[in-house]
Amino acid sequence: MKNIFILLLLFTGIVNAQIVNIPDPVFKQYLLNHAPLIDLNGNNEIEVDEASAFGSPMLFGLAESGITDLTGIQAFTNL
Repeated sequence: MKNIFILLLLFTGIVNAQIVNIPDPVFKQYLLNHAPLIDLNGNNEIEVDEASAFGSPMLFGLAESGITDLTGIQAFTNL
């Protein structure tokens, strides 16, 4: 029984992905609606692995979007 509990704890830690902190709701919606798709698993969150894998330009239309805080952009390391 103890082994099953340990395995469940390990599995839970593996399944939980790190979510990128994007406090600006306009910026988050911009990223969730972006084409090509960034949120590959469709959970309405941008995960660190999704952000780092994304390599397409995304700056088109940012000036007119109303975004005031780009916190989270640092996770997009492949731009």
